Amino acid sequence: MKDEKLQQAFRSWTQLSQTPDEWLAYESRLKQVLDEEAAKRETELAIEESYERGQHKQDVYVTARLLNDKFPEGFPTVAGAQEYLQGVTSSETLDELRKIVVRVNTWAEAKQTLESKSL
Repeated sequence: MKDEKLQQAFRSWTQLSQTPDEWLAYESRLKQVLDEEAAKRETELAIEESYERGQHKQDVYVTARLLNDKFPEGFPTVAGAQEYLQGVTSSETLDELRKIVVRVNTWAEAKQTLESKSL
């Protein structure tokens, strides 16, 4: 059938002619399909979120390592630098911090710049 209106009428007629049990079975199958699709999407979102959290942890570690390597007088341990960075939630901010650390030469200059950035 190529006539869309005729197809729609046939579908409507088929639905109307179903018994209550057939209609319930149809709705149950439809709900199952929709639930499976929703579960699949939730899984995809959870995987994305997990990846993003892992990437952020890696960014924090790299920045902390850079702080510790360049300014051990300010951050004697990588763990201490990570603790200092724990409030930073943006990858862009961490990227900016890495650029600052590379640009400055002394701990005093780094400390002043970091404080001006409200970290």
